[in-house]
Amino acid sequence: LEAIGDAEVWLFGYGSLMWNPCIHYLDRHPALLHGFHRNFCLRAPTGRGSPERPGLMLALKNGGSCRGIAYRIDPSIAEHELSIVWNREMVSGAYQPRLLRLVTPQGEKQAIAFVVNRQHPRFVAHIELTEAAQMIAQAEGWLGSCAEYLFSTVQHLDELGVADGPMHELKRLVEQYQQA
Repeated sequence: LEAIGDAEVWLFGYGSLMWNPCIHYLDRHPALLHGFHRNFCLRAPTGRGSPERPGLMLALKNGGSCRGIAYRIDPSIAEHELSIVWNREMVSGAYQPRLLRLVTPQGEKQAIAFVVNRQHPRFVAHIELTEAAQMIAQAEGWLGSCAEYLFSTVQHLDELGVADGPMHELKRLVEQYQQA
């Protein structure tokens, strides 16, 4: 990480960073990102899955838009706080950090967001919703179940008043698999 200086620092959360940001921040605001959408497109053989029953994790994929949370980080501690995020999100190389433009109630902000690395071996270019739901319903690892990850994300989308059709449909399908 390069020195931050006095620059305003923003971080975009669209999955677990919404409900478990793991950092100190000055404030948070609902945010809209154009050009990317939230998608379960990374196989997870550890963490929230196992080699026998891999889960799926969220990433930002090209196209559409995505609502989430923008966190403003104090510039005086931004290097430290971002190193925590880097150690959490960048350990496997599955994400690429990008500086992207968000729309917030306070106007447009440039924020760090984690976009899928399409060259990563765990990247899933396309998966049917029913197959994704079955994987998510069955996967569990040392961080917990993949279903909990989905349910927490949807709960926080609901709290933000965000109608993310694919996420809500996926939740419905996962619940069906779990009841079967």
